[in-house]
Amino acid sequence: MPRLISTLVAALLAGLLLTATARAELAFSPCAERGQAGFECATLKVPLDRSGEVPGTIRLRVQRLIQPSQPEAVLMNVEGGPGGSATARSQQSARLFEPLRDAYQLVLVDPRGIGASRPYLRCSPHAARCARQLGRAGRFYTTADSVADLDAVRAALGAPKVFVYGTSYGTFVAQEYARTHPERTERIVLDSPVPPTGIDALQLETFAAIAPMLRRLCADGACAHATRDVVADTRRLAHRLQRRPLRAVLREPGERPRRVRLGGEDVFEVLMNGDENVALRALYPGALHAALAGDGAPLARMLVLGAEDHPPRFLNPSIYVPTSCTDMRLPWRRSATPRERVRALERAYSRLPASAAAPFPRSVLEEASIAPVCLGWPATSLARAVTDRPPPAVPTLVLSGLGDLRTSPADAAAVARAYPDAQVMEVPNRAHGVLRTDVECGREALLAFVADRPVGNPCAASAPLLAVQPRPLRRVARAQPAAG
Repeated sequence: MPRLISTLVAALLAGLLLTATARAELAFSPCAERGQAGFECATLKVPLDRSGEVPGTIRLRVQRLIQPSQPEAVLMNVEGGPGGSATARSQQSARLFEPLRDAYQLVLVDPRGIGASRPYLRCSPHAARCARQLGRAGRFYTTADSVADLDAVRAALGAPKVFVYGTSYGTFVAQEYARTHPERTERIVLDSPVPPTGIDALQLETFAAIAPMLRRLCADGACAHATRDVVADTRRLAHRLQRRPLRAVLREPGERPRRVRLGGEDVFEVLMNGDENVALRALYPGALHAALAGDGAPLARMLVLGAEDHPPRFLNPSIYVPTSCTDMRLPWRRSATPRERVRALERAYSRLPASAAAPFPRSVLEEASIAPVCLGWPATSLARAVTDRPPPAVPTLVLSGLGDLRTSPADAAAVARAYPDAQVMEVPNRAHGVLRTDVECGREALLAFVADRPVGNPCAASAPLLAVQPRPLRRVARAQPAAG
């Protein structure tokens, strides 16, 4: 017992010393890196393992907008992913939060292992291999660690409370911060929120959101020239391509034509890509029409246009496995063997009704599921992610794009029900990351929210997506020669 007490005292003293040292070392100076004009940078050292069992430190990159006099109140912007860098989007954040400069100092923190924080995490996408590469350190890249790091930054800034703005997975971090430290949370904005229970390993809410999204896209006869029933035709194409893939020739400027093979999972990927680029959604009805007629080239072209290319400074994919596989609710016991995990996952799939994957076959849901990625990760099944505290009664703004598949409107509704002081703004014709695509109306919403006024829906009049309609060639007017 005396040994336990001495160990606890030593850990407490070490934590107090580290906090004091970190605060003393948080000295800002203008950022030297390209693309960071107008920001000042600092580094905050935090422990890899706050229990002290595993040695090591993390150097968090902290940036804040340069202002003549920094307000006392602090606004922290938390990116999604997991793996997104806040400092890589500094200029975008400066524009979005510009109306709040007089009230808040804008602070950006790169989570451990990401962006300009060091060491930068590098790990295999294969879970078992990643676990071997990271060893014991792999246990400390979780949501709980991000929450503790944010609070260390808050303490180093000397701020009694913080306003936390999260996007996508960043909303889960924001929610967990508010639950863990309700007395230190001034307010939260949850843009495209993950539900309070965390990421859905089987992506059931994503599949449930597909048919409503397609119906909105084609409402009021918008897709009449391409399809009479976009959901039924999507079902027909996806099931057909799962049985017999469609081959197409893809032609890109400056490159040799190449043959591609399109399956049902590619139709799903095209729809998911529209979350990040809603303009692509306007092309889908025409591509669907062509693919059903045997021409897969438009669909293949949409795959290329929608492919995301995130440089390491924007997104570190290596963080995905240690964070998600530790924090998600998975359909197996934590102590399950690899064979038991496979069987548990197969049972979870078999219990799903056929409608769970609609309008796609179940095989596409199984391929899209995140759970198989985590079969080889040792510390699974929500080890430390969700706190036991209820959501706090702090001012909360929930933002949801009605076309969002990654974090569906149903997810946003679940979040809003959980928070007693939540306001909800649903934005038509937008998908993932609402305020990034509607900055002007987003600013109106932020100003109303910070002023404790009803937010309403200043983004309700967002420009509609106009589906690109195929026309028979006989109806296309012959081009007239230019005058002169």
